[in-house]
Amino acid sequence: HFYMETLTALCRPKEDKQIQLWASTQWMDFTQNLVASALGISVNSIDMNVKRIGGGYGGKATPAFFVAISTAVASWTVNRPVRFVMDLKSNMAFTGLREPYVANYKAEVDPTTQKLNHIEVTFHADCGWTASECLSMAETMTFAQNAYTAKSWDLTPVGVLTDRPRGTAVRAPGTTQGHTIIENVMEHLAAKLNVDPVEFRIKNFMQDGDLTVAGHPFHGKNPLPDMIADLKSTCEIEKRQAQVSDFNKAN
Repeated sequence: HFYMETLTALCRPKEDKQIQLWASTQWMDFTQNLVASALGISVNSIDMNVKRIGGGYGGKATPAFFVAISTAVASWTVNRPVRFVMDLKSNMAFTGLREPYVANYKAEVDPTTQKLNHIEVTFHADCGWTASECLSMAETMTFAQNAYTAKSWDLTPVGVLTDRPRGTAVRAPGTTQGHTIIENVMEHLAAKLNVDPVEFRIKNFMQDGDLTVAGHPFHGKNPLPDMIADLKSTCEIEKRQAQVSDFNKAN
């Protein structure tokens, strides 16, 4: 994360064991609850303020917890205002990168219809030294379905703590990993079946009435088949495929 304002907090003691806290956070209520827990006071004893945060993109969601809590504990201990401003180099090292994932999967396909019967995936997320970014797996689970339907899904998240820099949200946490994993599965299946990977995907797109992994029905016409047909036409995919085939035969 290379945002304009780094992770920052300012805490000022008030009367009756209350504090005023300014924090550059994207998750205001969670930050307030964690600070209250650290200080042993009620949530309504914290007057929380968030101004323009100068860029977030996920890098001021969970990382802001640590800075806000540290600042509040220091201010509470010395009973004086305390400001914490992280330098950019330390900030970039602290927030880390999007979490790496490893997925183990099994898939079953009807050989006649080439429709998905069952998808089973275990997601292993390297969360680094803190479990706070295991939260991204909630998004990974739902987005791993992408645009596809199957008779059954078995998705298991596993957060892994390692002696590595923490992961952090980077624009839509967990979604990119989910999309990438299912697209690898679909590509692998198409190769095993020796079929066109695009046509295989089209056959397994969600249709009106199909259920998402969250249990909600999909309504309406899926626009993806028409979009792909338009792209194949405007990009002259069949012409290019023929050219590639001719080249490979001649070389």
